[in-house]
Amino acid sequence: MSEFLLSSEFAAISATFAETDQLAELIDEFGKLSGKEQDALLLDVRRKATR
Repeated sequence: MSEFLLSSEFAAISATFAETDQLAELIDEFGKLSGKEQDALLLDVRRKATR
């Protein structure tokens, strides 16, 4: 049973790191956009989030 807990905990930690890497990539790509492109993207995301 303890092996299962360790395995599931490892899976959860691995998933968190993968999500962190994806978020870091998104932030990096967002930073490469021009100010107008960033504003347009944020407006689009806000619009979709409020639907």
